[in-house]
Amino acid sequence: MTILLISIFGCLKDKSHGIEFRNGSVFNGSSFEQKTFYVVDKFISFQAPGIIDSVINLEHKFIIPPYGEAHNHNMDDYVTEEKIQNYLNRGIFYVKVPNILPRSRKKTESKINIHNSVDAVFANGGLTASGGHPLGLVQRNMARGIFKPEDGEGQTFAGFQELRCA
Repeated sequence: MTILLISIFGCLKDKSHGIEFRNGSVFNGSSFEQKTFYVVDKFISFQAPGIIDSVINLEHKFIIPPYGEAHNHNMDDYVTEEKIQNYLNRGIFYVKVPNILPRSRKKTESKINIHNSVDAVFANGGLTASGGHPLGLVQRNMARGIFKPEDGEGQTFAGFQELRCA
């Protein structure tokens, strides 16, 4: 199966102009159907505009919405551009990060949520019970010199005291 990613930014100057895409199999939410569609003012439309500036024959390629990565820890400040390009090359346009160091997030923010990158959201630090995840991971990364002691509680995680009934 061939997957075609369509990304058109600022190609058309007028809402009455558009680009026609024909002979593609378009995913409708449950199956693929042969459909002609148009890009008008940077948006996909199934209604033909007044003027078609060009026609692109998709030659029976499959058109799908972008993918999302719902859980990762890799949008830090280490080879971020390479990671972003890998995502885009695989059709992943949306990323969710459940834990990130504030200092890493700050360095990453200028590289995401822009037109030629992925859109990313962060949950910042995790919430854990005494001894729970991600405490072990944070301690291991501190021992390896990856994290600093100040990267623990209040940064990569927020702990809470367990309440026990007598």
